[in-house]
Amino acid sequence: MLNRVELREKEREFLAQESKKSPELFCEQTFVDNAELLDRFGIFIENQEKLPAGFLKFLPSDFIVEEVSQSGDIFSVDYENVFKEDDIIEDRPTIYATLVKCQMSTIEVVDELKEFLECEQKQIQYSGIKDKNAITSQKLSFRNISEIRLSKINSTFYFLRDVSGGNGVVSIGGIKGNRFIILVRTDKNFNSEDFLKKLEKIDKEGFYNFYYLQRFGTPRLSNYLWAVLILKGKYKEAVEGFLTDVGEREMPFFKNLRQEIKKYLGDWKAIKKIISNFPTILTNEIKVTSYLENNPTDYKGALSQISEQTTLWLYALSSFLFNKKLSEMIRNNKEISIKFPLFISQNQDDQLFYKDLLEDMGVYPPLFKNFFSISNIILKERQEKTRVKAEIRKCEIIKEGVIIDFILSKAVYATTFLSNFFNLTSGVASEEISKEQIDLKKQLGYQSIQETLKYFDKVIVKKEENL
Repeated sequence: MLNRVELREKEREFLAQESKKSPELFCEQTFVDNAELLDRFGIFIENQEKLPAGFLKFLPSDFIVEEVSQSGDIFSVDYENVFKEDDIIEDRPTIYATLVKCQMSTIEVVDELKEFLECEQKQIQYSGIKDKNAITSQKLSFRNISEIRLSKINSTFYFLRDVSGGNGVVSIGGIKGNRFIILVRTDKNFNSEDFLKKLEKIDKEGFYNFYYLQRFGTPRLSNYLWAVLILKGKYKEAVEGFLTDVGEREMPFFKNLRQEIKKYLGDWKAIKKIISNFPTILTNEIKVTSYLENNPTDYKGALSQISEQTTLWLYALSSFLFNKKLSEMIRNNKEISIKFPLFISQNQDDQLFYKDLLEDMGVYPPLFKNFFSISNIILKERQEKTRVKAEIRKCEIIKEGVIIDFILSKAVYATTFLSNFFNLTSGVASEEISKEQIDLKKQLGYQSIQETLKYFDKVIVKKEENL
């Protein structure tokens, strides 16, 4: 159906050639979410320096996310009831289906489906964005779309299951939460007794509800800064930052690539040529430069080409402010209310809550109007819990590490929960870390997901192999 596999293969081949020319630009890297890094984003974990290392997402199959409906139904990642042409029932105004995906974000999948189905973005709805480097499931709704066309979907990165008809659409945030089954790979410094004591404590008391690093756009961790520029009306600077800001966790090759882009700012044809070899890695950069090639100074219009991203940037800034305010109160032993308001609100009191932080950034009062034509943002009063609990279903310690099966309310990060037990580590694993693939559900006594693993076999690659 789609040529994403071919595009990724071409990218891989190009990067392989470049790595032969300059192997130092493709050096192995390991990243640790230590206290110093987390503090920059307002995330405070008590006694973090004493926590053991926990390697996360060595394989996408180490991280399973299954959406939980308002009624408590879990949308499984199992390879069952897959939608086929035989299942077609015509004239259903809305088609509901469970999307099971691997190595693509929800936004990427929906963008691809929109092109294949030749429909508008609003005809495909989902409740929230699921992890990219994981195996995830979530409910989608397709409004006024041909089922024949839908049955032709064929991708190495995702499939549809449990198709049904009805009315209405899936709504943003319209879920109860998410179920996680996660393998954290550990080394010799892991103490299972200490871990189980901590797990029991957090099971009873809960944990602080920080927004974790992926909210800020890994690997660059810069997206909230572009939101600040947009609030200031500095669209040109936001575009240039998006294209050229170097991320500390980016591969050196891409750091150099962004430095090269910087030399040609304004020559959009030249920049487009520089990034043309990365149609899936730099999809949004290509959208922006393609627009600017025909509209050289319309930076606001360029940002509107990636409206889903600019919306996420503003949410990231909101998360940054929430984290900073929460960690400040924890450190100063202040009384912490059950909920904090988010600043993306028409209520001036919600903005006032973050006045000191916003003034430091030079964006108080925030000019949300600068976002209205380039994003999908809706201003409304929102309250987020400062402390939350996990529903821990099962936990098993194996020789490779720890498998935890737990449910979190919507918008609560599994990585935040796990950061209370480990210094989360990603990238290239040490020799001590086991590298075998494990059927996590089978290991915990559930139905095997071997068929799902088999389906995604071509895209489940180890971190050190994932250029």
